[in-house]
Amino acid sequence: MKKLLHTCLVFILPLFLYSQENKSTINFLKIEYSDLSKIILTDHYNDNFERTWGRVYEIEFSKDSILLFQTREYYYPYQFVTSSLDSLKMFLLSEHEIDSTEIEKIISEVNKRNTKRSIMQCYIDSTYWGSTNMLENWSEKRFIKNISKVEIEKLLNQINARHNSPFKYLKVNGIDSIWLKKNSERLIDMLSNGSKKQKPYWTAFYKDLFTDYDNFKWKYAFSLLRRNMDSYPYFEMQMVTRSSDTICINSEGQDLYQIPWTMNGEYKTYNPLLPISISNLIPEEECCSSKNRLNPSWSEIETNIIDWIKFKNYKIDKKKWRKIASEKRNNCKKIRR
Repeated sequence: MKKLLHTCLVFILPLFLYSQENKSTINFLKIEYSDLSKIILTDHYNDNFERTWGRVYEIEFSKDSILLFQTREYYYPYQFVTSSLDSLKMFLLSEHEIDSTEIEKIISEVNKRNTKRSIMQCYIDSTYWGSTNMLENWSEKRFIKNISKVEIEKLLNQINARHNSPFKYLKVNGIDSIWLKKNSERLIDMLSNGSKKQKPYWTAFYKDLFTDYDNFKWKYAFSLLRRNMDSYPYFEMQMVTRSSDTICINSEGQDLYQIPWTMNGEYKTYNPLLPISISNLIPEEECCSSKNRLNPSWSEIETNIIDWIKFKNYKIDKKKWRKIASEKRNNCKKIRR
């Protein structure tokens, strides 16, 4: 019962609340193309508080063109500072009789370790990706490409949209009950890793999941909200208007699409079409980019759903498993006789 309540509070309740968002709040973010002066995009990544990297882009609007520039690139060891520790952490440390001098010493040692690990990991990455593809530390204005007005208008349509649900993406791409019926067998094969021996067990457990569309689409939504303890991507888009107002849209989501996205600190959206529109603005990069995470292929999404079912939040009923296994063995014995 506690697990069910926890699931409702963490996943279902936020989705329900944001789907019922007051329309006047959503209208607060209505932006017209003619209002835009520039857009600043920050693609940042914190790798387990050991190293961090990112790129900063700027979109400039003129009468005849829309130009994308990269203005910064960085890659460096993550460095802790005492000021980053909040009052609660400081209190807990003091409770263990760890004074400020000792804290500084610990932070210094951690920062040295991070520097060594970052150098080693950078070498490994450069071997895999190629040294010419690795990020460097620089700050200047470099032209990247022209952007079409159509792409900006697609982005504005998603920002100004009244829906916050993750399910519109499924509808737009034809992932409905008919699609599920046609693909249920294939998804079961994915779940059982193509094993003929495992397939009957997985089919017995998850048959309803791949025949009940409502069940499937919620598993799709839950799989996008997974959290982990070692990767911390962050994406921010600042839209500067001609009246010098700034509208901030950002995300700390860790899975595909990085949902949810926070709109100007007012409300959150779980709409995957928003990050897809953002992804279309930034360039292709060999490594260290969130572009593919913001706009994954459907095959990646399917794999994500299967992984979530198998290893994360979907708990297997061990008694049911034993019962099915026992019935399977008994049937085999009858056949042999």
